[in-house]
Amino acid sequence: MKEIIEKLKSLSGPVAEPTKTIPYSTYHFEEFKITDAQRNTLDRLKMFGIEEEENFEGKKVIDLGSNLGGISLEFARRKANVIGYEINKQRVDLCNEISKILKVQAKYIQSN
Repeated sequence: MKEIIEKLKSLSGPVAEPTKTIPYSTYHFEEFKITDAQRNTLDRLKMFGIEEEENFEGKKVIDLGSNLGGISLEFARRKANVIGYEINKQRVDLCNEISKILKVQAKYIQSN
């Protein structure tokens, strides 16, 4: 997982100027937990009235502009079936790699 975290760091931030210091979003999987990030995924979901452990089993989520999958992977962790679209191929590849490792229902596609 250390290699994945380093990839997250290298791709975090704006496409033109990645920060390369800390990941963009937090991740809250038992086997993949990142809490030091630019933005807290759980706080962002709370802004939309989504509670911390709300279950999304049987729901479909479309993420436009997935970035590094922080939000959409959180929905997948909560049992949603996720499809994400992102312009940056490196980010798409990394999100697909993470979802495969974590065995969640999330697929990412490069699109502009």
